[in-house]
Amino acid sequence: MPSVALGLVAAPALRPDVAIIHAQEADEFGNVRCLGAPFADPILAKTARQVIVTVDRLVSNEEVRAAPRLTTIPGYLVDAVVEAPYGAHPCSSHGAYPHDEAHLRAYLAASAAALRGTDPDAYQAYLRRYVFGCASHQDYLAAFGGPPALANVP
Repeated sequence: MPSVALGLVAAPALRPDVAIIHAQEADEFGNVRCLGAPFADPILAKTARQVIVTVDRLVSNEEVRAAPRLTTIPGYLVDAVVEAPYGAHPCSSHGAYPHDEAHLRAYLAASAAALRGTDPDAYQAYLRRYVFGCASHQDYLAAFGGPPALANVP
């Protein structure tokens, strides 16, 4: 049987410049609590040069220290914490709110129409309404109807 030479290729590890992660809770020191499955968030936090975490709510350090096992990303890995209720929208935030199926479908329809050429302005219109037209997080919440709109999401 002939021998087969295997070629090996070495590549440097990927290291993102910035990781932006959403979680349910964090304290003022950046100790993050993902109350659902954290997926790859802890790994991203360890590899990124800078880590920004948006959270649905800030909690006290005393609350974090009372249940340290809930901390999924320790504060020494986090550069900034931003309180942004509904910050994962249109995706879900475990235990806080579900994903917004109608909004996701509208996004997909706008991008598909622009790609197909049936409505070249559809995606730009989406961006104007939900991204560029929002000067603040509060403006974004108002654009999709905010918490009352999510109350009706199954």
